Amino acid sequence: MDATVGYDASVESTDVTLTDNYLAGKLRIIGAWQSISMTGNSFLNGIRTELDVSSYTDNEVTEAPPTTGIKIFTHQNAYDPSRARVTIYNWAEEDSVDVDLGDILKPGERYEIRSVFDLYGPAILEGSFDGELVSIPMGSVPATPVNGYPEGIEGDDDPGKQFGVFLIKHLGCQ
Repeated sequence: MDATVGYDASVESTDVTLTDNYLAGKLRIIGAWQSISMTGNSFLNGIRTELDVSSYTDNEVTEAPPTTGIKIFTHQNAYDPSRARVTIYNWAEEDSVDVDLGDILKPGERYEIRSVFDLYGPAILEGSFDGELVSIPMGSVPATPVNGYPEGIEGDDDPGKQFGVFLIKHLGCQ
């Protein structure tokens, strides 16, 4: 998915700060900016802009996403302590990815994992956390097409095993 910062070339904007982002799509920076701060980012499909971005050296910029490796992000829900999110970029297209849920779950805590592609469907994993890595299956739930566009996700639009977002639900201790 691409990201755009700005409106159009005729609009002068004040400030933008991009810090510690991981963007698999192309970044587009549009318009005139009084100041831009970009540090610690990974832009994995290039940057499209008329600005000179060569001075923003504290960023990883590639022209195409990787074909190997795995990147995992875990986030505890700030508003509901019984929920967390795991985002996986599975560039290696492994059938499953081992994830450390130790920052999310306590040993002995029961949990279920659901793909955000089908939150109301069956959990893809359930269990009691034993402190070990949890193997999350990739590509097991197809991406849900937008209502009214049944053929909207096909070909390169289908993340398959390369990308998944999962909801971790704490179910309490045994």
